[in-house]
Amino acid sequence: MRVALVQMPRVGLGEGVRWLLERLPRADVVVLPEYWLGRSVLDGDGLRGLVGAFVDVASAVGGVVVAGGVAVAVGSSVRGVCPVVGREGLLTWGEKIFPSAATGERGWLSAGSRLALFAVSGWAVGCLVCVDLVISGAGAEACVGWG
Repeated sequence: MRVALVQMPRVGLGEGVRWLLERLPRADVVVLPEYWLGRSVLDGDGLRGLVGAFVDVASAVGGVVVAGGVAVAVGSSVRGVCPVVGREGLLTWGEKIFPSAATGERGWLSAGSRLALFAVSGWAVGCLVCVDLVISGAGAEACVGWG
């Protein structure tokens, strides 16, 4: 499995997609960082726009894009959502289950309840966001797929 871990500048969605398309090699999984769009809260239309933009990136790299952790309004709360996007659109999504006390997230971000699980190149892959890995006690093996 070819994995591209991306550390990118904090720019808007359109500029971010252009930046990625100019630099990314072909990969089975592309993983973006949490809050690469900043902490602005997306509404439903914003999330749909993000997914639509990453369909183009997934097509260009020939794989799946884990579109980082983004803040999304869900009803009356805000959740840290991690969309997983393929050439077909949104495949699944995860939520940050344990917002960080150290960064002040617990003051504005509600706890999620969903992990992103998906298949790539015959591997089952799970995605945890930030401190969810530490608090879950799952260890590094939780981020690696199994065949």
